[in-house]
Amino acid sequence: MTDALAIEAAEAAVHCGYPAGAVAVLAIELDGPEVEVEGQFAQVEQIAQARHVFETRIGPAYFVQNDVIPRTELPEVLAELNQMADDVGLRVANVCHAGDGNLHPLVLFDDAVDGQAHDAEELAGAILELCISAGASITGEHGVGQEERHKMAKQFTEADLDTMQLVRCAFDPDGIAHPGRTFPAPRLCGEQPGLHTAADAGLDPLLLLAPANTSGGVLGKMISPQNLAIAAATVGMAGEEGVLFRKVFGWSIGFLVIMAVLIYLQPTSVLSWMLL
Repeated sequence: MTDALAIEAAEAAVHCGYPAGAVAVLAIELDGPEVEVEGQFAQVEQIAQARHVFETRIGPAYFVQNDVIPRTELPEVLAELNQMADDVGLRVANVCHAGDGNLHPLVLFDDAVDGQAHDAEELAGAILELCISAGASITGEHGVGQEERHKMAKQFTEADLDTMQLVRCAFDPDGIAHPGRTFPAPRLCGEQPGLHTAADAGLDPLLLLAPANTSGGVLGKMISPQNLAIAAATVGMAGEEGVLFRKVFGWSIGFLVIMAVLIYLQPTSVLSWMLL
């Protein structure tokens, strides 16, 4: 949310085109399957009208990437990235954790314009390859998703990928843990490309699998090397990341157990009200 004074400052600086006289601007982002987002958007509009919002706008779409590059390569990579965007007639907004080398390019496009979504997706993939060529990785903190997994072979050898998949198979021999993600498929364990549903894995479709997976990833952030390093530096414990790890590891496991219990109980009569 942006209040009146912040709106005034933004207008003076970059001319955002916010409504004149607005007391506040509220930005709402909806994410998910198209039919779900349409239902959510209808709810947003209904709530906005009930509270006398005098203008609503639908913003253009974007692809966001999570790359990590050597900090010394940041100027060159950003310059090349902007040139690539100019070559295809798209704009890219960059948000960086510059000290860590994390780069978050937002490839902007209008999905109402025929062909722009495809061009944006191609550009996002090319940016990943650019970062790999700079001696970096396709992900810094958010993991490997649908777009990144197709570039895994650009960064790792076949032997690397097979070894990582063998580790995955050791923990998930039935292939029910987020099938089709992380590794280019098909590889090992009989993993097959394509759409997988909860029913395919013998799971109750009422389980909130996507949010549960996301939440599980967030729980792991407290023990990620990057976050431990940042936390240690912040509290004056540089070089003592191991101390912080030992202190938060138990909390991470505890929260994970609580979340697993909630997910297990949601399809039952105990917590079914949470799905309504």
